[in-house]
Formats: sequence, structure tokens, C-alpha cells
Amino acid sequence: MADPVLNTDETSPESTTTAAKPNPLVPIRMRGIAGSQDPVQLSAVARANPARLLKAFELARLAAQLSQDSKAQDILVLDMRKLTSMVDFFVVATVPSRRQANAIAGQIELEMKKLKEAKYSLEESETGRWTLLDYGDVVIHLFSPEGREFYNLEDVWGDAPRLDWKDATLKIS
Repeated sequence: MADPVLNTDETSPESTTTAAKPNPLVPIRMRGIAGSQDPVQLSAVARANPARLLKAFELARLAAQLSQDSKAQDILVLDMRKLTSMVDFFVVATVPSRRQANAIAGQIELEMKKLKEAKYSLEESETGRWTLLDYGDVVIHLFSPEGREFYNLEDVWGDAPRLDWKDATLKIS
């Protein structure tokens, strides 16, 4: 007899005895579920607290300013709030060398520690083309010129508004 949890045939007698929990090993498209996930209102996800949002924007501005102070180029702050529920802001900057990327990342880490901000992740490519610092609501991307052209986050997230990070005001919408 077939394992009822693995059975994807909804007309079989075993499917009536299965628990409501689908087997995660069976791809969603094979489970007979209409749609791959529940509808999510991205603008409503954990964005009810304006103070939290303003703090995230201030952290993005700080990372951008520290990057500029350390001679990073083409610094952007992308507003990700309407595009993903995972992060509020991306900071994207170009740095000419791996050593400079490490120095900027270290300076950002030091300042975030002073503010008692938790770093969730630090990722570096082996080739030094990309350094990523994840602070939850803010993710900082430090690219070599080649890495920035290759990953092209500005186009991948082309619908993300570009914010004037030098302006301390943020429209909460």
C-alpha cells in the first residue's frame, strides 16, 4: 500500500485519510493546490510601526554615508517595501578593491554595533566581487565594478524607487 502522505492523486481512497499537512518533498505544482502560495499584501507586512520604518531608513542612510566617507561610488538606496516583505531598504555601492570593501564593511559593522543593531549575516564572494551585510530591514551590497555590472541589482529590482539618502525625510506610504 502506498504511503498516504506521499500520494498526490487526490481521487485515491488513501488521499481521504491523509493529514492536512502536505509532504514538503512533493513539489507544490504536483500537490494539486491552486496557486503556489497564499496571497500576501506586501505593504501590510510588519510595516504598521512607522518608528521601525524610520529607524530602518536611518540605518540605510548611515550605511550609505559611511560608504561615501570611505570613497565608495555610485551609492544608491532602494526602497524595497512594495516589492518584497523580506527587507525595507537596499544600500548598493561600488568599491574598487576587496580591501576597500572589507574596510567599509568593518566600519558599517562597528557603527551598527554601537547602535546595538544585530547583524544577521555577512557574505563575501570568494572573488571579492560582492560583500553583503544583512541587518534585517536593511541589506547593504558592496560590489566591485565587475560585480555590480554582473549582478545588476538596479535592473533586477528596477521597480524599486531610488531614495535620496542625503535627505533625512522619508515618505511612509
